[in-house]
Amino acid sequence: MDAERFDRLVESLTRSGTRRGALRTLTGAILGAAGLGALAGADAAGKAKGKSRRREGGKGKNGKGQSRVRAQAVSCCSDGNCKPGAGKNLSKCCYESQNLAGKSFKGANLSGANFSGAILTNANFTSANLDKTCFVDADVTGAKFTSANTATAIFCRTQTSQGLNNSGCGNATACCETCNRDIGEICTGNGDVCCAGAECCPDGCRDLNVDENNCGACGNACGAGLTCCGGECVDLLTDMDNCTECGNVCPTSLPFATVECGSEVNQQTGEIERGCVYTCDDFRRHCSGDLLEVGCNTVIVNNDLHCGGCGEDCVSPRTCKNCQCKLPAEMPTSCPPLTSARLIRRR
Repeated sequence: MDAERFDRLVESLTRSGTRRGALRTLTGAILGAAGLGALAGADAAGKAKGKSRRREGGKGKNGKGQSRVRAQAVSCCSDGNCKPGAGKNLSKCCYESQNLAGKSFKGANLSGANFSGAILTNANFTSANLDKTCFVDADVTGAKFTSANTATAIFCRTQTSQGLNNSGCGNATACCETCNRDIGEICTGNGDVCCAGAECCPDGCRDLNVDENNCGACGNACGAGLTCCGGECVDLLTDMDNCTECGNVCPTSLPFATVECGSEVNQQTGEIERGCVYTCDDFRRHCSGDLLEVGCNTVIVNNDLHCGGCGEDCVSPRTCKNCQCKLPAEMPTSCPPLTSARLIRRR
């Protein structure tokens, strides 16, 4: 090993934030000098893969079929005092795969800290600075996040009981990887790694299917009142393929009825409900059977079992005539208007 390579090795060892990291660096250098660098890399990758499989019950891959990477870049780790504690400056501290259940980080500065794969059940992050803090594959069940800025923290495959937004899988960073860097696209400019399903846009990795500022293409922002669904800006109040929410498709038609994405008044609560609404043709109702198959197949004009409405049974000697149960001498001459809309309930 020449002097220049020796100096680089010393510098790398000095930057190593952990004994394990220093040992990994030293081992790689020794094996590399012996021409075994590729073998060392393959062995390390195999161990990381095996570890991932054990944690995920044998799957070893994320929801998009890519191998997970848990190795933490040494340059991302702080070489300061990273012992957990409230009110401390723990910026860029690495706690990967550590058991930190019940630990207090109240009011701590955890900007850029890495908790990938860590056990953080019942931990306290109250009022902590969580700017770009990495919680990939961590377990934060029961943890407190009161007054903490979680908006820029990266939650991905994170076990949680607080309803945290786990949508960070498509927005990895060099220090918080959620997919294999060899598979993901390096986003030029900020060095983020765009995983499958995300694209590299000027403002970072974005999912063009749902990002309202980059819908279908980078920079294509949806206008007021529109939502990005499947890469298109749509109005959830009227769109038949995305009615009230993305992917809620209304049937294009029903027998003896019309369908639209709209609203109707709940007869029990009096409140207006939105969704896929069907309107029966005049003097017809849906009284039984699968709505999507039979539609409004019940005629209510002269039907003794459904006279003017479902279940309106005419008792003898009354019979149904023009939507009303009457004695023969009282028969009405016509049916009153009876058309009304009903909400198609989700199954």
